Amino acid sequence: MTIPGDHGESGGRAAVARLPEGLRAGGAELWAARGRREEAGCFEAFRQAAFAKPEWVLEAADFLVHCFEGREPVLAGWTGIGELMQELSSGGAMLTLTVVTEWVMGGERRRLLPFADAVLASRAHLTAEPTLDVMLALASTLAFLRPARARDLLAHVEACRRDGVAVDRAAHAEAVWRVACGQVVAAGEEEVRSFWDQRLSRGSEDGGWDQAEEQRALRDLAMWWREEEPAAARFRAVLPADWDARRDRWAGPRSGSEALGEERVAESRQVENEDVDSDVVDEEGPRHWVMAAGSWWQGFLVGGLTGVVIAALVFMVFEWNAARHRSQAVSEVEPGERPVSPQAAREVERLEEELRFLGNVESLREVSWDKASRMLMGETPDLPYDSRLYAELLVLLHWAPSRDPITRFHVAELLLRRAPTGDLVTLWEEVAEANEEMRPAIAHAAREALAMVTASWTDELRERLGRLAELSQEEPE
Repeated sequence: MTIPGDHGESGGRAAVARLPEGLRAGGAELWAARGRREEAGCFEAFRQAAFAKPEWVLEAADFLVHCFEGREPVLAGWTGIGELMQELSSGGAMLTLTVVTEWVMGGERRRLLPFADAVLASRAHLTAEPTLDVMLALASTLAFLRPARARDLLAHVEACRRDGVAVDRAAHAEAVWRVACGQVVAAGEEEVRSFWDQRLSRGSEDGGWDQAEEQRALRDLAMWWREEEPAAARFRAVLPADWDARRDRWAGPRSGSEALGEERVAESRQVENEDVDSDVVDEEGPRHWVMAAGSWWQGFLVGGLTGVVIAALVFMVFEWNAARHRSQAVSEVEPGERPVSPQAAREVERLEEELRFLGNVESLREVSWDKASRMLMGETPDLPYDSRLYAELLVLLHWAPSRDPITRFHVAELLLRRAPTGDLVTLWEEVAEANEEMRPAIAHAAREALAMVTASWTDELRERLGRLAELSQEEPE
């Protein structure tokens, strides 16, 4: 059998010789088994041995890429998020690039999007240049598909650049404009965001604006348009000549707080309508390649991926049974521990009633972050990340917080990522006043909010976030 990309027996010996001594026997078996029935078992044995020791990860990742050259879809199907995160944490990215590119091309959003959240969850430890270039590629890929994730990925890269870490300049420029444009239409439904992704990527040659889809996209843009936005010039390059007249006709004057409120409503409407279980990929196929000439990475594809189950992971995907997890992880808040404010108490009661289908909430407040993370990161099918009730759960855990300090920090940060609006700042102010226990987490999240370079905070909101950030200097362990 001829193996695509086969370098022959001598190539196999050379690849195996570069492995650490403890992996050479398993590497030789895997190389010899390529294309045969026993290959899957040899791969699994090699994977378990190779990623058990951090010092072996980079050599093992390099070997796997060479071993599966020409058969990358097979490698992508057998490799998990855990292995990719270990490679990134070790400062490499070759295996990650190979596998994730295949995921994107194959429409594997159930793996791509959890991977993006895994990167975000571990971003404090991911500061090497190759990992930052991967983040830039992910940010460009998700700029219109999932604008909040893209914004957070770019924000981390920008922070590292300020610390002197170099990144691929072309990839950085591409990510900056795509993320900025994605933020302008972030409140839109997915088909509207997808429309603007295509139109901005193709440029102005498309011509007419008379189709129903185009008219709808323009009307929505009129609601969100702000001339001072950095991305305004990109949009103007493709907008019709009479855009200003159309915008004035469709959108009346609004205050900044009204605009923020409308964005919150639009986002809620968008996520409630998403088909979170859909496996459908848009028939139009690939839409945008993010490429940087001469860069080490080949780029990621923005496909027409509709619907998503978002899962945030750290180093591996926790394959817990959802029903068992819910029964262990939730219970009712104790009446004696409700916020003292009558208004806050009513809010807790309302939220508990909406979330009653999950069970109770007491256990969720009692257990550690490791046991609660699957639900709190929106991985369970009954409470997916992009649902309204998921956001409600995070709000509830602000008013009636976990006893685990690490969970409290995560809850505040997760809600920031989910809804970076003026309403969130108001919630933090009210909770911080009513509950001293949440103040360190809120202060930390407020500092994170101020560091989000792509967030559209007004001067007033920045001032309020600054006051919240001063409530505590405690940081998560």
